[in-house]
Amino acid sequence: MIGIGMNGVVVVTGAAGELGQAMAAALAQNGTTLILADRDTHALKTIAERCREPGAEIHIVEADISDTASARKLVNAAREIAGRIDVWISNADPARSRGLTPDIRAVTPVFARQKRGILINLVSGDALAADLREALSARRDIHLCDVHGAFGGDAGKLARRIADLVRAPRPRVMLGANDNLLDRIVKGGAAAFAALTGVGGLIATLESARIS
Repeated sequence: MIGIGMNGVVVVTGAAGELGQAMAAALAQNGTTLILADRDTHALKTIAERCREPGAEIHIVEADISDTASARKLVNAAREIAGRIDVWISNADPARSRGLTPDIRAVTPVFARQKRGILINLVSGDALAADLREALSARRDIHLCDVHGAFGGDAGKLARRIADLVRAPRPRVMLGANDNLLDRIVKGGAAAFAALTGVGGLIATLESARIS
């Protein structure tokens, strides 16, 4: 698996926000199954109607990905809807996102069992936890993509960048004028985190996670 094209199953969290809506629109195409998650189901219904126009199959799920139980319910709902998850876009609040959010912890074991998947994590300055990348490094068809930088700009432009990751995954995408500086910060932070935690803790989490 190099990337996901038509007929992919894509979960977009935080889909009611400006960026979430833009991502949903950018990813909606004939044959795609889009599962849109947010706490605001009223807004999700409006977004879903727009995304159906290109021919995408749209499902909405009320979920709070900052809550462990809610995140697991969302993962289970996605699997019940489509039987698999090809792409998971973790659209947590970048200003508050640190390390592994509950939805990432919930979906990663599913990717491990499937032996395939694309995880796109929207963060601000912090690398996707180094031990997660290490734990799944041997699985060539699981792609972990960090997106860093300025999220306050053109939501449509950013959404298109993320849609490109679905088609052609990359380990890291840097946004904004300070890309080189952010890259150095990310690499230093990831190395420090790995030195402190190692890979054992997350591997145990992946093995013990229960998805009903």
